[in-house]
Amino acid sequence: MIQDCTLVEVINEVNSAPIIRQRLIKELYRLTGRYTISCVSSFFPHPVAFINDWDAEIIENILKSYGKKFDKIDLILHSGGGFAESAERIINSIYSYCDDFRVIIPTQAKSAATIVAMGASSILMSDTSEIGSIDPQIHLPSGITTPAQSIIKAYEELMHKIEEKQKANQPYDAELIMISKIDPVLLRECRKYMDLSKDIASKLLNKKMRSDNPISASEIETKFLDDSETFSHGRLIDWRKAKELGLKVEYADKFDEKWKLIWEIYIRSKIALERTRLPKIIEDEVNSLNPGQLPVRQG
Repeated sequence: MIQDCTLVEVINEVNSAPIIRQRLIKELYRLTGRYTISCVSSFFPHPVAFINDWDAEIIENILKSYGKKFDKIDLILHSGGGFAESAERIINSIYSYCDDFRVIIPTQAKSAATIVAMGASSILMSDTSEIGSIDPQIHLPSGITTPAQSIIKAYEELMHKIEEKQKANQPYDAELIMISKIDPVLLRECRKYMDLSKDIASKLLNKKMRSDNPISASEIETKFLDDSETFSHGRLIDWRKAKELGLKVEYADKFDEKWKLIWEIYIRSKIALERTRLPKIIEDEVNSLNPGQLPVRQG
């Protein structure tokens, strides 16, 4: 049976209005019994698109507006990453309003977004969902972004070559020239950020994430921080690999009705970002907020 469609509904549809996505979020909440927030970020370069402290504040304000705690909270998360400290704040904010926090990954939750997922009680993924390594990226003065561990490893390899050549009484002028080009302050910052990512991930996993085969801090470093394991910061870790690594992953069939709703929320959010060139949308069934703009409240 064809349902009646009003002019307002058509306009909302064409304009990718929040009210359409919010109806879907409300329906998902009804099916799962889990209060749901959606946080979908654009992947085009924009400082607000990255996970930052503003996200934690927005999510906390949304939760605070209800004046109560929830039994279970789902966070639909699509993000290329951001700041590890901000990921930690998001996790702490959500756990202050619930005891059971699940991250849902429609497609990609990389870098700091992977840290958010690690800090959850569980992760819901499907066939095309992916997380990634959590090695921090450093923005160089030249404008290039490079993994912090690449700078550290380059320094350590040069030092090793110098030591070997010293023992063999061989000249090492070339290595000295190359190592002199590595900024010691930058090197210190790289080590600091690597230690920070490892510390945050280790504590969050030990605190909440549980599985039949919990991974240790040393395994976190090997599997999620060391690029010799993944070879690339952006390389995918699918639900099977994530589970194999010890994370508590729930698999959702892509044809499941709940997953179809999740996918539609994600797709509609992505289309809205592309149409408006906004960096991010954070919303639940009542609130819709675009960082950098005034909140839009529906209902």
